Amino acid sequence: MTIEKVGAEDVGNYTCTVRNDFGSDSATARLIVDGSLTVMPFSFSKNIALGQRQMVTCVVSSDAGPFRFAWTHGDEPVKSDSRRQVKMLAENVASLSIEAVRAEDLGNYTCTASNAGRQGSYTAPLVANGESFP
Repeated sequence: MTIEKVGAEDVGNYTCTVRNDFGSDSATARLIVDGSLTVMPFSFSKNIALGQRQMVTCVVSSDAGPFRFAWTHGDEPVKSDSRRQVKMLAENVASLSIEAVRAEDLGNYTCTASNAGRQGSYTAPLVANGESFP
């Protein structure tokens, strides 16, 4: 069997069965298509004040998990600490929460999801009333 111009719609299990006078046999293979993952758009609350809590979720629109998630603030990786929590909520959902937002927390946050050679990301800004990115 040959599949011309393989695309995401071709992902799945394929079974080949052979029969002859002596019996039959079959084998199944799963086709995975490399390419990008779709990370659904997310946004922080608008018009927040410093000191407020913020939380966003990063969702991959695929059930071919599990996925690895990484959050960055600008170019710096975000790690869980006493104010910022990074959590896996499901195999295709991760969250980032920030307690008591400070001026240094403002800026662009990117969620990157990956698995099996595929990767996707989405970036959203965290802004506060009257404050600019540091």
